[in-house]
Amino acid sequence: LDRGMLTELESYVMNKNHVSLDKWWAAYNESIGCLEKSRKFYKKANDNLSLARIACHEGDLNGALEIAKVSKSSSVSYHVARHLVAMGDIKRAISCYSDSGLFGN
Repeated sequence: LDRGMLTELESYVMNKNHVSLDKWWAAYNESIGCLEKSRKFYKKANDNLSLARIACHEGDLNGALEIAKVSKSSSVSYHVARHLVAMGDIKRAISCYSDSGLFGN
């Protein structure tokens, strides 16, 4: 697709209120490294897990923790907890695991 077609496609997606389309466009942008656009469309789709995943990927642990706190989503809390474990931040990971209500080995 040329740049003009991509701009037109993005405009189309932006003007529709269709969660699946928003998530698809966000995933496309994420796949080509356009994380700012990706976040914009994940936010529009209210996809907190993907927002937290990107925050973790970028090393924004405070942002990921805030997303987990505000969303009150067990899957977001669990994802952030697993990331914190991988980073060696066990104390905050335990808190996230507790918030999630889910536990893993």
